[in-house]
Amino acid sequence: MRIKFTVGKSEQVQKLYSDMLDILTAVGIPVDKLTSDRRREKMAGACLAVGQIKESFKEAKSVMNGSFLKTRDIIKFENDHYGEEISSGSYDDIRRKDLKPLLDEG
Repeated sequence: MRIKFTVGKSEQVQKLYSDMLDILTAVGIPVDKLTSDRRREKMAGACLAVGQIKESFKEAKSVMNGSFLKTRDIIKFENDHYGEEISSGSYDDIRRKDLKPLLDEG
């Protein structure tokens, strides 16, 4: 899925985000119904951060690897690896706006 990205995202990060949006769409998550490209970008970023994916999906981690990130960890990961500038006080937005819709869809 192609979206308009915020400034500061490298080509590699943009590709990761686009690929994640394609995956979410393929498994039935209605990302096209999200209100804006920024909302789609935020959901993809949170998803990628949960898997601790920096450069490639091959490095994805899961609970099977003992990987558990709290919402503040997700924010730090996105800021460190995806060129975001998310406030640490936005942890509830990550949970409520970016991750909960994915959980609601199963």
